Amino acid sequence: MGRRVQLGPGDRGVRRAAARRAARQRRGGSRDDRARSRQRPARRGGRDRTGARARRRVGRQLDLGRRDAARLRAARLAGARDRAARALARRGAAPAAGARRAQRVRARRVPGTRVARDRRVHGLRVRRAGVTAHAAAERTDAERVVAERGATAPIAPPPPTSAPLSVTRKFAPTELAALRRRAIFECGKWDPQFADHGVLADYALVLTDDAWRELAALAEQLARETLAAERELMQRPELHGELGLPRAIRAALSEAHALGEARGAARTMRFDFHWTSAGWRISEVNSDVPGGFIEAGGITRIAAELLGLAPCGDPTAALADALAAATPAGGAIGLVHATAYTDDRQVMVQLGRALEARERRTCLLDPTQLEWQDGVAHARTEWFAGRLDALARFYPAEWLANLPRRSGWRAFFRGSRTPQANPGSALLVQSKRFPLAWDRLTAPLPTWRAMLPETRSPRDVDWRADPAWLVKPALGRVGEEIGLRDVVEPKQWRAIARSARWSPSDWVAQRRFDALALDVHGERAWPCIGVYVIDGRAAGIYGRIARRALVDAEALDVAVLVNRSVSSSPSVSSNRSLLSNRSVSSNRCEQVNP
Repeated sequence: MGRRVQLGPGDRGVRRAAARRAARQRRGGSRDDRARSRQRPARRGGRDRTGARARRRVGRQLDLGRRDAARLRAARLAGARDRAARALARRGAAPAAGARRAQRVRARRVPGTRVARDRRVHGLRVRRAGVTAHAAAERTDAERVVAERGATAPIAPPPPTSAPLSVTRKFAPTELAALRRRAIFECGKWDPQFADHGVLADYALVLTDDAWRELAALAEQLARETLAAERELMQRPELHGELGLPRAIRAALSEAHALGEARGAARTMRFDFHWTSAGWRISEVNSDVPGGFIEAGGITRIAAELLGLAPCGDPTAALADALAAATPAGGAIGLVHATAYTDDRQVMVQLGRALEARERRTCLLDPTQLEWQDGVAHARTEWFAGRLDALARFYPAEWLANLPRRSGWRAFFRGSRTPQANPGSALLVQSKRFPLAWDRLTAPLPTWRAMLPETRSPRDVDWRADPAWLVKPALGRVGEEIGLRDVVEPKQWRAIARSARWSPSDWVAQRRFDALALDVHGERAWPCIGVYVIDGRAAGIYGRIARRALVDAEALDVAVLVNRSVSSSPSVSSNRSLLSNRSVSSNRCEQVNP
């Protein structure tokens, strides 16, 4: 009643309302509050608006007619029944045939309502939650995609001569057990399981030597173009609003003109490649805090030993080499990460061991444990206090804006004289909306334009009606919330579509490519080949493989090897644009343990 909470039938407000209602009934009239709210004359002597034949009103009013019951009813709740039916149900008696026809609940089919299946309760047919009309339409669209494009239709595995990627034999149970045990105790992988299944694949993927050389060259060229675009974007703050970055981060980046840009070192990024019907394509670059170091390094090396093949490199060792080269002997390096997450902590622990093997001191800390003095980072912890010569960050840049301002987090984006791997400016090209700024940049991006599918603003394409498009969040990670309509669950698709429709500036639409599945011991699976580039050189591969055409958190970690024995020539050419022999074969996981 208004803004007052009534406590029960004896409440004074309830008694007054009951007295007024009785008086109106004696006068033969009633008041329509909805009509009053719209400045219309109240209905007098008319039928109750919630009657059986009440016409549903439109506009901004709440529909209260009986025909609206199906629209307002929540999923998995029984339908509305009149009092007589409920009384019969409580007594356990079945109503007569004529009563059943009169009391049968009919759900009116309007767009968005649930198409229910019937079940009988005490002789009554009651609507139950089922599949929405929109979901049925979505499946129809998905079937049309399969028929017209074959995007995710069941396909035969590509012929061995056409795919540069193959699958090894399965590991024996004893080999798999040894791989898991060594991954945990030698390589520090503390999360070998996701939900109720293991995350380590019981096989490996093998690239041809030519394919690895091709991927390494493509990734290195993409890295050069990415850094050039990042440098130009730092000078073009008017374009930052196009990238879907938080407002506080845009403000911090805009201060770089006055305070100077944050200094970078050991620039690390990972490009995710997919084998498609048109050859290699990329879906994104992880230029801020790419993950998968343990899987691409130590675990891949163990798999190579089991199979007698060559690894593609070790990104942990390559990153440690680059950081050691950027700091003096005996220098201190701060390993900044989200200390509450074991999957982040394990990466920094292993990197710390590799740095200590290179005669560098390390300090594990979170961003709030840094103190910035004239642009120089100092650690303020119980286990280490003093100046830091470099920072390695495994803390997503967009999370920094959630920290208190007094923590000095803006120094990650501007004014820092301490070298960082990576500086916060990497978020400019990490954003999935980065391609929307290409046409306004002077930096040529020929490899990016050739390798990345067409990318548009969700406002510019009809991605909801055209299944040739997918949507993804601008700052999404680990494949989260990617809107592949015929791959994700209908409920998840509706949630993704709603978010992209309400906040299009935080999302991007991308044309789908036809990723080809591999035949993995009788099952179809989709691989993702993440190629690391550290300081301009390809440094290894983080492999993932999924049972559906979406590589997300449920995908398996799989070792990616080169089809060549370890004792033969180096994994890649000795050309400077590819890996050196030392970065491939040295610094094994056991050697970096203290």
